[in-house]
Amino acid sequence: MTAPVALHQTRIFSEVVAAQPKPVAYFLVDAMRFEMGAELAERLPKTSEVSVKHALGVLPSITPIGMAALQPGASSSFSVIEQGANWGHG
Repeated sequence: MTAPVALHQTRIFSEVVAAQPKPVAYFLVDAMRFEMGAELAERLPKTSEVSVKHALGVLPSITPIGMAALQPGASSSFSVIEQGANWGHG
């Protein structure tokens, strides 16, 4: 048994956002569960295309790492290195 191929978080911009006709809105939301995103999509006006996609997240699953993985260029170069014990908090 194999798992279905899933979109990796670092590939969202290059494979989903960049391919859309311009202009495109791209929401970066921290800590939003898939179900919450689906509910939000249902409430948005139906005047344009709205989609919700699942993706495999990066680890560790903390805000600075997750948001960096969604930026343009993350699909070609993304790594996590230890820089200090703070991890951007404080």
